[in-house]
Amino acid sequence: MSRSFLVTSKQTVALTIRNFHVNVWFLNQGSIYLDIGLLLNIDKQRFKHEEILLQIHSPFDFQQGSLENLHDVMLKVEVLHLLFNDEVRDQRPLTYGTDNRAFYVDFRSGRNFLLLKPEIHSGNKPNAFDVRITFDGIRKDDLDLILEEKAILPCYLRFRYKVAIKHTDNIHFERGVIRNDIMYDFRFNELRAFDSKDIRLHDEMARIEDIYIFVIHPYIYRLSLNASAKMKYIRLLEKERIGWGEYLPALTKNNNKFLIYYWRENRSAEDSISSFNLLVSFEAEDRGILRTLFAALLLTPTSFILLALPQYIRLEDITAHLAPLVTAIVRAIGGLGLLVVIGMLPNALWDLVKVGFQRIRGING
Repeated sequence: MSRSFLVTSKQTVALTIRNFHVNVWFLNQGSIYLDIGLLLNIDKQRFKHEEILLQIHSPFDFQQGSLENLHDVMLKVEVLHLLFNDEVRDQRPLTYGTDNRAFYVDFRSGRNFLLLKPEIHSGNKPNAFDVRITFDGIRKDDLDLILEEKAILPCYLRFRYKVAIKHTDNIHFERGVIRNDIMYDFRFNELRAFDSKDIRLHDEMARIEDIYIFVIHPYIYRLSLNASAKMKYIRLLEKERIGWGEYLPALTKNNNKFLIYYWRENRSAEDSISSFNLLVSFEAEDRGILRTLFAALLLTPTSFILLALPQYIRLEDITAHLAPLVTAIVRAIGGLGLLVVIGMLPNALWDLVKVGFQRIRGING
């Protein structure tokens, strides 16, 4: 059982992850998606004959059958532009025929990498999956032209799965009567998060240089705990851009506006084997229930006052002709207000009962 992000490899040469990307998409209380992106430094010699076997551990359990490879959707220029905030200058396949397992991507800023499509297998573990990278079928001549004299080529992989919230220890979700709280415990290369029998992982775990964490939440959620000074910015998600809907189709069915919270940890080569932790928490009030209760409480005394008013004010002393009409109007308004309260209050109380019941049962992942 893992409570930390960790990438292991049984290769003879230690593997280095230049960039480790984590995206948490909180779409609603029962729907959280996790994206994992890895920019690997791979030696040129491995492209000739060697395959690379990885095992990726995550502190967030995944729902069975939800693991997917995001390689194909990342072939779209608009998606690459949004994810990396850069203009794609060149993009071409480096494999024969219709096989698109390896695409070379070059950005205007000078950044480039080989976008790979490895085989993935989730196995029996709830929070770890296997990755197999092969280089057969890649056009070596084109690769040499790209690499020139470079010995290392950056290669990028990206995956997604839906988080099983109920079974994930590193996510604490609490739904209250009028407020929801959610806490994330991000850990990287932390050996205490694994059983002692897996201590051998220390010899196999990849070095992680730079860590990027993005947490995307509906705007009504506010950051209530940030146990790190590594926060870079908060911004509104550019949801109107069609690329986001292509990247995460579930976004197109969600009417919320979203905020993106971004943390970054830059590490030296000496620190790349050490652990990194980030604990953050968000909270949001259930404004719908609050508004309903407030309106019901406000209308209740008003309605009774209006219903009782004609008994204490002699409107006929003001004008004998208008008194019956005014009395009828006042009583009608009071009666209408009471009917509204009768319709609203049970619904508000029923919402409270449902929320309380859900809090007892816990949230279904």
